[in-house]
Amino acid sequence: MDHVADVLAPMIVPQPVWDYLKSVAEGRDQQKHDYASSRYWNPESHFHGLLGEWAYGIMIGEQPNYELIAKGDDGYDFGNVDVKTSTHPDPDLKVTASNPFTLYVLMHLIVSGRQVIYKGWAFDRDFHDPTRARVVDYGYGPRVVIHWSNLRPGMPT
Repeated sequence: MDHVADVLAPMIVPQPVWDYLKSVAEGRDQQKHDYASSRYWNPESHFHGLLGEWAYGIMIGEQPNYELIAKGDDGYDFGNVDVKTSTHPDPDLKVTASNPFTLYVLMHLIVSGRQVIYKGWAFDRDFHDPTRARVVDYGYGPRVVIHWSNLRPGMPT
């Protein structure tokens, strides 16, 4: 089977991994709940993010950092790649203007099936491309977003 097709296939999160990441997320929530950088638009945001990072790590053959770091990891997931995870059925890749990353990856999480699906990736410059990006306010301020259908296909280069 084609390796690219293998890594882009939806992944089912095994129950022991699901449970482990849930406990890691709970630890992060306790540690970071009052930090200004913590976003709680979704009460499961740390957990969902860890699931996306886990799946992307499988895809690239690297393990995410699950340690609790006193002041955080500055958002760095895999070098200069920031992994974003969405549970929305038609997801956008969302960033804030202050994100310092070169590449962004979007993972789609289907909680009910413990399934994570790789949707694509973008360079930071793609958020300035009006053919890919747009500004949206979901109720917590304007954000530059790229709909998953406008992301770059395949793996980041």
